[in-house]
Amino acid sequence: MMKKIIYGIGLLLLSILFNIAFVSCESEKLPKPEVTDAKFSENIIPIFEQKCNQCHGGDQSPDLSPSVAYLSLTGGYLNLESPANSSFYQTISGNGSMASKLNDQDRAYILKWIELGALEN
Repeated sequence: MMKKIIYGIGLLLLSILFNIAFVSCESEKLPKPEVTDAKFSENIIPIFEQKCNQCHGGDQSPDLSPSVAYLSLTGGYLNLESPANSSFYQTISGNGSMASKLNDQDRAYILKWIELGALEN
């Protein structure tokens, strides 16, 4: 009987330790990149050229090729009043169909650019 109690307490302690270790690892996520400024020509176009233009370089909407990307995006893909709810941003973030194509830094630049008014700068 005493062995069962000790065994049960041991399992309980092991379970508690495992949960503490798991929760502490889970909470140590990397911080999101801090972006304070974003310019279309310096930050956004290079992202499109490196990661998007293979498919969105003219044949697939939105056309993100450098010469027409701005017009393509400002033609209904952006929501300046609620940037995170822009259809373009939703597609590249969270569970969006293109989320895996970009990293957190890319998304941070794109969101900041929209938040700053999506200027053609």
